[in-house]
Amino acid sequence: MVQNLAMGDQRVPRRTGSGTTPGPLIRPGTLSDVAGIRSLESRYFVGNLTAEQQQSGFVSVIQPEGWFERVAANGGLHVAIDGQLGVVGFIVVAPPLHAQRPSVSPIADRMVELADTLEYAGQPVSSYRYALRGPVCIDERFRGLGLYGRFNAATKLAYSSTYEIAMLFVSARNRRSLRTTTTKLKATPLATFEVGDNTYHFLVYPLGAPPIR
Repeated sequence: MVQNLAMGDQRVPRRTGSGTTPGPLIRPGTLSDVAGIRSLESRYFVGNLTAEQQQSGFVSVIQPEGWFERVAANGGLHVAIDGQLGVVGFIVVAPPLHAQRPSVSPIADRMVELADTLEYAGQPVSSYRYALRGPVCIDERFRGLGLYGRFNAATKLAYSSTYEIAMLFVSARNRRSLRTTTTKLKATPLATFEVGDNTYHFLVYPLGAPPIR
């Protein structure tokens, strides 16, 4: 069972030219948020950005129709909501739904395969109760204000009793995201792998309490 977050303490002030205003509210995502999520996903998809814009990070994959709805229904979606702009960020931490058949994500499929052969803290990744983290996307107007850290704290609170670790991928071209996940999230790179013409980093980080083995 995924723990819902208390809503009352999930806002922090956002600096503006005239002072401070309440920051975005982080809460579990619902079906009504999907349109706003899709808008952010499309805006920051790598194929829609110039080479210069890609240096600030990008979304590597457009998820198939119905994917966010399934994730939300399974409790794996959180969003950041601004009172005026609506959805200004989202994060997915969910079981490997995209590895179910029929497959909708060759990248996730490859990661699930690698989980049987890669080790984390001396144990096969697949021996842990694990989730897949990502995508994560934040509106550029809200970056640098602590929203990424708040997403990390919110998802740890929500899922630490359900999963021991989470694994994620980062495109080898997405240097900003790789730096963020290793320095702020403290994720450990375990391998690189290829899907099609693209290379990705396979990373893992602790989400819950270490298991007793």
